[in-house]
Amino acid sequence: MLLSVVIHALFPQLIFVDAVTTVILAGLILHAAWGIGADALKELIVFSPSLKIVALVEEMAERVPEVTFIHNLRIRTMGGALYVELYAETDAFYHRKGSRDRREDTSRNHTKRA
Repeated sequence: MLLSVVIHALFPQLIFVDAVTTVILAGLILHAAWGIGADALKELIVFSPSLKIVALVEEMAERVPEVTFIHNLRIRTMGGALYVELYAETDAFYHRKGSRDRREDTSRNHTKRA
């Protein structure tokens, strides 16, 4: 705006300077608002994660020795967090105590990677 006033004071015959600077300023404001709005919208909308994340979740589920088959895998993000839902078929000779230790190991390994 100050630039518009200076140009208008130096060159009064340029009557379109106010309109041009207003359009430029409006464009800058819209550009900034678009960036802020797009980031906020990503946090509010539920959307699917990348194929890399899907592959990582499948790999983590398949590393559990008792799991023989996984299906109905649903992964979505909302508010920056991942929500994972899957069905896992397990071995008939499933042992609770051992699986709990392996689940904690898998969780520790995943935390180290991230």
